[in-house]
Parts: sequence; structure tokens; C-alpha cells
Amino acid sequence: MKEFGYTIQELRETPAMSFMLLLEEMQKQAEREEAEMKKSKTIK
Repeated sequence: MKEFGYTIQELRETPAMSFMLLLEEMQKQAEREEAEMKKSKTIK
């Protein structure tokens, strides 16, 4: 099962430090997507 583009197996093999960075990246990505959605809503 792939979630966020990473399999659970891959996450298990990821050291804690990389995991924190991964979570940060996902957070940034989510914020960017949210900003994009707000922009497209204001355009309409």
C-alpha cells in the first residue's frame, strides 16, 4: 500500500532523522497545495 508516495516498508527503513525531514516536506507540500486551492478559488 502506497501512502504519500512512500510504502510502509520504505518508512520502516528510513532513519528517524530522514523521517522528520520527510514529514516536514509533506507539511510544506500540503501548505503549497492549500495555497494553490485558495488562489484558484479567488480567481473563480
